[in-house]
Amino acid sequence: MKKCIVLLLGLCLIGCSRANYDEKAEQKKAQEVSKEITTVCSKDNTSITFYAKGDQIFKEEEQGATDLSAQLAEETDRDALLSRINDNLQSTYGNIKGVEFQTYWEENILKTIITIDFKKADPQELYNIDFLDTTDKESESLSLQGNLLKFQNEGFACKVVE
Repeated sequence: MKKCIVLLLGLCLIGCSRANYDEKAEQKKAQEVSKEITTVCSKDNTSITFYAKGDQIFKEEEQGATDLSAQLAEETDRDALLSRINDNLQSTYGNIKGVEFQTYWEENILKTIITIDFKKADPQELYNIDFLDTTDKESESLSLQGNLLKFQNEGFACKVVE
């Protein structure tokens, strides 16, 4: 008789736990974890776009614009200046897999775009050039929320874009 009561109680508990299971809620939760999120943080003439899946950043793109109107003379060789800037970027980022950069002129404004694909890049190499800090280096992945907080503390305004 005791075995029957224990068996019935066990079946009731199993039935109750299944009754509380909401398949749609579980599917929604799974979609949110795997959903790709694009967030842009901007301050002055710099914008940083984070591409993440859930809280894990898989790509980052930094765009900067520097107005050189006051420093450029009419006889300034813009191509030579751009070449020196590209050489400097090449020495910093050129040998790191997953890192690409691009520079170009828009009138007297120098535009720079640096893209890092964290799926391809070696975290140790990014740490060596001070792109990642110790916390980022030690974690399995880059946290979107952690980076947004860091940039907001530095005065950036961040928002999710579609």
